[in-house]
Amino acid sequence: MSPGSITVTGDALSGCSAPALDDVSVQLLDPCVDQRWAAFVERAPGGSIFHHPRWLALLARQYRYKMLACCIADRDARLCAGLPLALISSPLTGRRLAALPFSDVCTPLSEDGRDRGLAQALGGLCESMRVGLRVHSPLVGAPRVGAPYHHHLVKLEPDVEAVVDGAPAQAGVRGLRARDHVELGDQ
Repeated sequence: MSPGSITVTGDALSGCSAPALDDVSVQLLDPCVDQRWAAFVERAPGGSIFHHPRWLALLARQYRYKMLACCIADRDARLCAGLPLALISSPLTGRRLAALPFSDVCTPLSEDGRDRGLAQALGGLCESMRVGLRVHSPLVGAPRVGAPYHHHLVKLEPDVEAVVDGAPAQAGVRGLRARDHVELGDQ
C-alpha cells in the first residue's frame, strides 16, 4: 500500500484502496466510530444532522448499510473535506454508493474550499469497488452524479398559517391550510 492510501476493510469493501494526491491524502474511514469524522463535522461549515456519526450509525444499524466516509486529509492527517457514503446492495437496483439515503440533504463538507481532489477520490473509489455513485448535491470537479433536488429552508413559527404563507412557492406547500396539519403536543 502506497503512502497516503488506505485499504478499507470489511467483507463488502475488501481490497478497495484510494489514491494519494499531491499535498493531501485520501482517507477512507468509518464515520460511525472514527473521532476525526465527528470533529470534522463539528467544525466544517454546512455540517448537519445528516453528517453526524449517530445518524450514520442509525442508518447502518436499521438498514444494514456499510458506512464509510471518503475524506481529504492534510499532511497532519487532519480532515479538510469529506462525504459520508452508504454502500447499498439491492436486488432491484444493484450495488451503489449513495450520499445519503433517508437524508434530506447531505452535501460534501469542506473547510475553506479544500475539497480539491474529492471528486477524483470518489471516482477512484467507485471504480475500484465497481459501483455507481449517487450524490444529490453539487460536487466540485465532477459532473452532476444524481438527480437534481431543491433544498428549501422554511422558518418555523408557532402559527402554521404563517409557516405555509412564508414557504417558497416551489416548495409545494402553498394552498395548504392549518386544517391539513396535525398538531402534536402533550397527549
